[in-house]
Parts: sequence; C-alpha cells; structure tokens
Amino acid sequence: TVNVVLQEIVVQQEKTVEVSAERRLVEVRQGATVRSVSAADIRNLPVQTINDVLQQQAGISVEADQIHVRGGRADETLFYVNGVANRDLVTGQSTAGQLNARSVAEVNVATGAFDVRFGNALSGVVEVRLKEGGEQFQGGVTSSGATYGGRALQVTMGGPLGIRPHMAGAMNWFLDISTDHSSTRFPSIDNLPGNQRLHSTYQDGLFDRDWSYGNFFAPSEDNNWAGRLALTWKPNSSERWSLDVSKRIGIDQGFSRTFINASGDAGDPAYPWRWSRRIDHAPTIFEDNFQTSLKWRRTLSTTGYTEMQLSRYYSALRREVLGKNWSQYEPPDDLSLFPPGDPRRNDFFFDSGDDNTWQDRRTLTYGANWGLTKRLHKHELEFGFDHQAQTAQYVTIENPWEPDPDGLGGSHDIWRVHPWVGNIYMRDRLEYAIDGAVVKVDE
Repeated sequence: TVNVVLQEIVVQQEKTVEVSAERRLVEVRQGATVRSVSAADIRNLPVQTINDVLQQQAGISVEADQIHVRGGRADETLFYVNGVANRDLVTGQSTAGQLNARSVAEVNVATGAFDVRFGNALSGVVEVRLKEGGEQFQGGVTSSGATYGGRALQVTMGGPLGIRPHMAGAMNWFLDISTDHSSTRFPSIDNLPGNQRLHSTYQDGLFDRDWSYGNFFAPSEDNNWAGRLALTWKPNSSERWSLDVSKRIGIDQGFSRTFINASGDAGDPAYPWRWSRRIDHAPTIFEDNFQTSLKWRRTLSTTGYTEMQLSRYYSALRREVLGKNWSQYEPPDDLSLFPPGDPRRNDFFFDSGDDNTWQDRRTLTYGANWGLTKRLHKHELEFGFDHQAQTAQYVTIENPWEPDPDGLGGSHDIWRVHPWVGNIYMRDRLEYAIDGAVVKVDE
C-alpha cells in the first residue's frame, strides 16, 4: 500500500487563442465556378428564402419561385440539403428554394465544372448546409410582415444536450420551426361567404396513425410550414455523427408555382385566372416534403477523411377542388347558366362548375452513399459510390365528368414505378502551379 499526499496549488490559466480566417474574394485554387454565401452574409441581406439568396448571385435568375442557372430550365438544377438530393422524380424540380434563409449555415452554388460525385445536373448544383447546435444555448425569434396580408415567423434554438447516458463526447441539438402566410394580390377567399378556407383530403401518417390537416394550417391563400430537428454527436476529435429530420408542407392554389401546361395568362402563368370570380372552385394544392438523414464522418489523417450517409426523402402533391373526389366534380356550363345575350356566356371566366383536374403525385427515395478523399503529394484522390432505391407514383384524372368505363373521366394517366439509380466514381486531381496560377487536372 502506497499513500500519496497531494498538495493544492494554483495553476496559471493560459490565454485563449482564437484562429480565424476569411474566405478569399477570388479562390484561385478552386477549379470549378462556385459561389458561397455564409450565415453571416445572409444576416445582412434583405432575404427570406434561399431563392432570395440565390437570385442575388451572378448567372442565376428566379421566375415563379423556380431557379434558373445560366438560362437553363428549373429541372436542370440539382439541390442538395445536408447532402440529400431534394428533387421531385416526376418533374425534376425542387422546393428546397423555399427554405428559410435564416436556417442556413452556408450555401454553395456551382455553375460549372461540377464535382465528379454530382450527377443529373445540367445547369447548376446548389448545396445547402443547415445550422446546427453549438456549445452554448442560443435561440432567436424572427418575424416580418408584408403587403397583401403577408406575415412570417421563425423560432430557432439549440445548444448542448446535457443528458448523455453511457455516451462519451459532446452532443448538440438544434430546433427550427417557421411559417409564412400570404393572402396574395389576387381575389381573396377571405371574402367568400361562410368563411371558406382551403381544404385538402391529403392524409399524413405517423406510427400507423393517419390524420388530415385542418383549417389551422390554412389561415390564408398561400401557406407554408417547416420544422427541423438536428442532433450531433462527436464521440472524439476525429469522428462525428449527425441525425437530421425535417418536414415542409404547403397549402395554396398555385400562386407561385410553375406547371408544364402554364399559358402565361395575364403575366401570372400559375394563377387560375379563369376561376378568379369563384376562386374556391379552383384547385387546392397540398405539398408535403419529409427528409431524414444519418451521416457519419471520420478524419483519417491531416490529409484524408471518409464519410457515409443514409437518407430518406419523400415528396407528395395532391391537387383537388374543395376536397372533392373526382367523381363529385361538376362540369362548367355557363351556356346553360346564363340566358342568350348575357356576355358571361362566352367570356374568359368560368362562373359555374369545378376545375377539370384531380391529381396525386408521390415520390420516395432511399439513398446510401460513401466516399473517401485522400491527398498524396500533388494528387487528390477521391472515390466512392452512391445508390438510390426510388418509387414514383403518378395519378392524373382530367374531365372526370365525361363517360368512362372505369369512371376515370375523359383522360387519365396512372402509373407506379420502382427504379434504382446508382454510380461508382473515382477521381484523381493533379494540381500544379504555372506563373502563379494554379492548374487542376481531373481524371
């Protein structure tokens, strides 16, 4: 037995040393055309959504809330949110641009020379990295108002997770809830008799329980809700785990959407102008986006790292009139409603019946990807794989009042497919300098 006696002494505390760096205005070592916007930059911009941030970048334009890079179509731009591709498998478009800008930690926009790990992108790639909890508790509330009944509210909070039973390292959490509404500049449903509200029969589910979204979620004509929970665990200095769950829903009548058959009437291609006299009989659109991802990253050395991610992305869109089944639709018949000589018989507007389309579109993507990056002298080696198991369902019924043996109207399109998409990639990037310029060659 050895008894050791320790004496209590005062140890001098060293000063904290902070090392910071700023991104160069022109990154000469960057081979691709990439523009980056940080949370600090966004804080000083008069923006509300990611689309607002993107349209301030050179070479990018926004029309009807759709991003166009270098003049390309909206479906030619690929959005990644925390490493997960946000893309409707049917239309190729994404609603990630509607994310609240205050939720963003960084946005990187590549408009040329895409990295080898990106596929199916023709015009541009937008990488969005969302905020995470820090070592201290922080929170905030942001609200704003606008014309035509516009109003928005966002609540964010995050910090360390104090309860960590049987787990080493540090854990952090972050919660983000936001909503925005607008009555729009068009004829308002608020003026309709009976306090009419947008209604959809779309049903959501959790733990084998289904429910519908009531009037609370549609106080205006254009409504958007979003919620996100992020958990981060760092068991040691070289390893990191992150779990991210986010959900967005929208209920509107297509005021800011883009459709394939848009005609551009009155300068607003998405708005159903022909139904503006009885807007409650125009289609109500309900959109649902749900994303879950689990990511692991490990630093192998000062010159290499590896990361793996499992993800699930679900999107759905329901289009209907007043929550009706297509068999309940009534055909427009202004000729029978008004006597001869009445100008309303043949004018531009519909004064009777319902819109002619019922639609339900759903896509589901399970993704798994892994990558390894290693730097050897002047070479930067990267290889990995990406696999997606997809499901796409499409149901469209037009003119449902017309006779059909199956009761599916004058025309219908119904299908369900289960494609698999994957790739294996490898890249060797050689870097060397010529007269002060850095040249990169990818093989």
